[in-house]
Amino acid sequence: MKASAKLVGIALAVAIVALAVYGYAAMIQVQGVDKLGAGQGAVNAPPDVTDVKWILKADDQTYVDKVELTFSAELSAGSDVYVQLRNDQDAIISRGHTNLSEAAKVVTVDVEDVQASQVYKIDVTVIEPVP
Repeated sequence: MKASAKLVGIALAVAIVALAVYGYAAMIQVQGVDKLGAGQGAVNAPPDVTDVKWILKADDQTYVDKVELTFSAELSAGSDVYVQLRNDQDAIISRGHTNLSEAAKVVTVDVEDVQASQVYKIDVTVIEPVP
């Protein structure tokens, strides 16, 4: 009987500590972060890429050095363009990023050099600045 009362006491103490920690964490204010569900933002459609050109290394043209993307609409200055190249197993084998200093419809992204024969898929992500 004494052992079970001791276990109940320990469990009660642990519960009190857990509730105190939760209560403290719930009242911490984080600056610059909206509460869950607050605020608004537009989610744009995926970028409409109309053409992809592979720029090969000058000294070994079996390797992709850069990717030139043509978009259906001009991207805003300050946009970030990310590229991932994948192999036939869908594993990422190269990636690159560029930030546009001026608006552009054709964007060149320097990627990590990778054998052209290994490239099976390209992923393009565009993050445009909030107006």
